[in-house]
Amino acid sequence: MPILHIGAWHCRCHAAEGRGEGELDRTLAIAMALDGLAYQSPIGAIIMRTSDHQVVEPVYVSVFADDAKNDLEGTGYGFKMIGAIDASEVDVPTTCRMNGPKS
Repeated sequence: MPILHIGAWHCRCHAAEGRGEGELDRTLAIAMALDGLAYQSPIGAIIMRTSDHQVVEPVYVSVFADDAKNDLEGTGYGFKMIGAIDASEVDVPTTCRMNGPKS
């Protein structure tokens, strides 16, 4: 089974109409496996909310500055991190109740 990298910009699950029953079974299996998924990534805890399949992950805030550690493309500027917010702090309550697939 392939390893899935879960992140807000990486997670895509497509179920196209007209696919065979086997493909829909596989899509269901993937959707069910994502329910409540949690793991420790290099950037911190990644959590897939069961209620709506939204990825909750740490947020890093940076500015484009001339005193950044790494110069970006010879511009003399780069991204300088000025803050980090843990995933547990950015997970806001939701009223969404996804009507997702059932096993």
